[in-house]
Amino acid sequence: MKHITPADRFFEVLKETVLDLQKEKKQRTKTEKRKCRKQLSVLQRKRKKIFEMREDETYSKDDFLERKREIEEEISEIKNSLEEGRNVDFDVKTPLDYSINFIRNLDQNWPELDPRLQRRFQNLIFPEGISYQKKFGFGTARMGYIYALNEQFDGQKSSIVPFLVTNWNQFIMELKEWQDL
Repeated sequence: MKHITPADRFFEVLKETVLDLQKEKKQRTKTEKRKCRKQLSVLQRKRKKIFEMREDETYSKDDFLERKREIEEEISEIKNSLEEGRNVDFDVKTPLDYSINFIRNLDQNWPELDPRLQRRFQNLIFPEGISYQKKFGFGTARMGYIYALNEQFDGQKSSIVPFLVTNWNQFIMELKEWQDL
C-alpha cells in the first residue's frame, strides 16, 4: 500500500490547486448564474405571454403548442446550466482533507476499517475492482481519480491542472463519495 501512496509534495500541490480552481470556478459561476437567472426571468415572462396569446386566440392551438415547446426547451436548458453550477458550491476542503489523510495513511487506516466500509473504500481506490484470472493472477487495476492525478504529477502544479480542469466534475463526485464515508 505504501507503494501506491502519493508523496507529500503531491498532496500539497493537489490541495493548493483544487482550492485555487474552486475559487476561480466560484467567481465565474457566480457571474454565469446571475446571467442565467436574468435569462430565465425573461423566458418565463415570454412563456406567460404565450399563454395569454392563446387565451385571446392570437395563437392557434398548434402555434401555441409549438411556441410553448420551444420556450420550455430554452427554460430547461437555462435550469440545467444553473444546476451544473452546484458542483462549484460544494465545499471541497473538508472531504479533500479527509481523503488526503486517509490515502496518506492507507496502510494504517485500511486494517482498522469496519469490514462493511472496506468495500466502499476499495471502490474509491479501485473503481473498477481488481481483476483476477486463474492462469495469470491479479491484473493491473485502474486507480481512483486522485491516484490518476498522481500519475500525471511531475512535481509541478502545471502537470495536474489541465487534467483536473478537464475532469473537475468527476473529481468532485469522487470527493463527495469520500465525504459520504
